[in-house]
Amino acid sequence: MFFVLLIVASLLTFNNYRNKQKALRVFDTVFFLILGLAGLLLLFMWFGTDHYVYRYNFNLLWALPTNLVAAFVVHRNKAWVKGYFRIVFWISLALLVTWFFLPQQMNDALLPLVIIIIIRSWFLSKKQNNAAERSNA
Repeated sequence: MFFVLLIVASLLTFNNYRNKQKALRVFDTVFFLILGLAGLLLLFMWFGTDHYVYRYNFNLLWALPTNLVAAFVVHRNKAWVKGYFRIVFWISLALLVTWFFLPQQMNDALLPLVIIIIIRSWFLSKKQNNAAERSNA
C-alpha cells in the first residue's frame, strides 16, 4: 500500500499538469496531518502510558508530531516553513541511510513512506525558497 502511495506521490510531484498545485496542496495537507497524528499517538504511548514497548521508539523519526502543525502551514511562503521542511528532509534522509543499523528493527514496509517524506520535504523546502525569492525581487 505504501508503495502505491509512493507512486502516486511521485506522479504528483514530477508530472506537470493543469491542476497539479491544487492536488499537491491536498496531498501534502492530508499526508503531513496523518504523519503528525501518528507521531502524536506514538509520543502519547511513550510518555502517557506505561507500555514498555513504546519507549525509545525510532518511528518518531518519520512520524514527527510537529507534522501536525506543519500540515496546516505546508504551502505558506514563510522562511520558517522552508527551514522546517529542510530539517524534515535531513532527518528523513539520515533515517533512510541508517535504516538497517538502528538499534530498533524498523518495518521495511515503511521505506516507501520515508522516501515520500524525503521527496515532498525536499520539494517543499525548494518551492518555498523559490517563491520567497520571487516575492523579494
